[in-house]
Amino acid sequence: MTLKDMTDRKRMTVYNTPTDREKKVFRLFAKNLSRAAVAEVLDISPKNVDKHRENLMAKLDIHDIEEIVRFAKLIRRN
Repeated sequence: MTLKDMTDRKRMTVYNTPTDREKKVFRLFAKNLSRAAVAEVLDISPKNVDKHRENLMAKLDIHDIEEIVRFAKLIRRN
């Protein structure tokens, strides 16, 4: 088992702790939607999108959007 595998396992355990809104933001970013598009889909302000994304990234120990997309693809496979 690699360090990356261990990190992904930890993230999968933690994945259930975000709020429903954070999960929606996560899924939309995973589809490569822009911040503005996510805000429009969820009918919230772009600043709210930023805050949900920041909270989610902190909970999952993710540091960039590319990592969100990679992790989202992993979630879909499992």
